[in-house]
Order: sequence, then structure tokens, then C-alpha cells
Amino acid sequence: AYASTHDASFQKTAASIVAFVHTHLRHPDGLLMTGVDADSEGEEGTFYYWSEAELVSVLGRPLSDIRGYFATQALGNVPDEASGEYRGNNVLTIQRADEPNTEAWYEQAFDVLRLARAKRPHPGIDHKVLLEWNACWASALSTAAVWLDRVDWLHEATRILDRLWLGFRRADGGLWQVCTDGEYRERAT
Repeated sequence: AYASTHDASFQKTAASIVAFVHTHLRHPDGLLMTGVDADSEGEEGTFYYWSEAELVSVLGRPLSDIRGYFATQALGNVPDEASGEYRGNNVLTIQRADEPNTEAWYEQAFDVLRLARAKRPHPGIDHKVLLEWNACWASALSTAAVWLDRVDWLHEATRILDRLWLGFRRADGGLWQVCTDGEYRERAT
């Protein structure tokens, strides 16, 4: 999107995605794990959802501000997956990004919310390392590096590809598809 519009908000979004992936999905060997589970505490979304009462408490702002900034609702804006009922769970949606002085407020609010969320039980991580996922990430990262002038991302993409070539290469010259706990399996096609 940034390549087409040169809108700085897309540049920030790309940087936050890269930071999330490198912070939460990096395997000790430097490649990327498969993903973060949606479940924690036996329920989907509990790590990510917010009630309006939590938001008012954590951010110290009136409920009317919270609703205006994040499009929350008393019953929630996300239905329970099993029942379809609304149980007060809200996914935050930025509503006022274009208004004067809101960018700094959102940045500060998200910093505070991240700290509060860090105290919650974290969802599990799927520790599998997949050849294709890492190759796709390296491709996306190198493309973003060129458009956003991020040499560090280009070096990271190259390092990932080098690691894939060294770690996933089979003796017959082919590639393995999956690595779990240092064990490579499933021939890539």
C-alpha cells in the first residue's frame, strides 16, 4: 500500500508488523515459528480482547472517549465464537487517526495497553518452523526493505534465506518442509 500511496501510516503499519513478527515469532535458531495461538486460558481471544471497564481503568479516560477512539460497545463488538452472543469483548479499532493531536495519544495509549496486556496469560506459540512460511516472510521483508529503505530488513531477509538453505537442505539436494525441535521432516515439493 505504501508503494502506491506513499502514505506514512502504511509505513508505520509495516514497521509494526515486522516488529511483531520478529518479537513474537522468532525461534531461537533465528527462523520464524508458525504462529501465535488465538486461545489463552481456554478461550479464544482473551489475550487480545478488552472490556470497556478495563479500558476506562487502564487508560483513565471517560467511557465516551474510549468509545469514540476505539469503537467499543458495552456488549462488545465481537461475538463469542461458539454461541454467537456478545459478551463484552471488544477488538480495538482506531477511529480518530486523522484528528489533530491524536497520533501521539494513540501511541501512548497502545504503549499503556501493551503493558497491561503483558500481565495476562499469554497464548501458546506453535514452535514448528516451516520452509514456505519463512521463504514467504523473507520475500515480503525484502520487498518492504526496498520500498521503505530498510537495509536492516534486507539483511534479515538474506539471513533467513541463508539459514533455510543451510538447515533445510537434504543430502540429495532437495529440501525439507518442516522442522520441529531440530528434527527435519516432510519433503518439500
